[in-house]
Amino acid sequence: MDSPHRNLDRLLPRHQVQPSRVELEWDLRPPRRLLRQPERYELATVVDLSLDGALVETDLDIRHDVDDVVVLRLGGATGRAIVRHKRLDDDGTSWLYGVRWLLSPELKAAVERAVEQLRERSTDVKRSWEQHRR
Repeated sequence: MDSPHRNLDRLLPRHQVQPSRVELEWDLRPPRRLLRQPERYELATVVDLSLDGALVETDLDIRHDVDDVVVLRLGGATGRAIVRHKRLDDDGTSWLYGVRWLLSPELKAAVERAVEQLRERSTDVKRSWEQHRR
């Protein structure tokens, strides 16, 4: 069954994050008061980014299934994303998760800032973005 966002995915340009490295805090778990444990999370790498979602690379020991909701933090903003697909990377050394943002106002602002910074770095991307906006 096709995702209702399939057409939206094609309209929104995806921005390659490489060669710079953007990390996010993935799979946030709140602190446990009784055991006085701090908040826990795993670091993940954003491979590409759009206003609708991202491709996120994680270690093999971090496992989620399609339709899982993951709590994350990007640029200091906490929010959630739903796993739309997952696969092993070409080397078989990490997971690649395609996620769609479940945008809170805070996460939406952080994603928009990150996409804007990526757009400004590339005149080709900026030109392509402007064409999509017309």
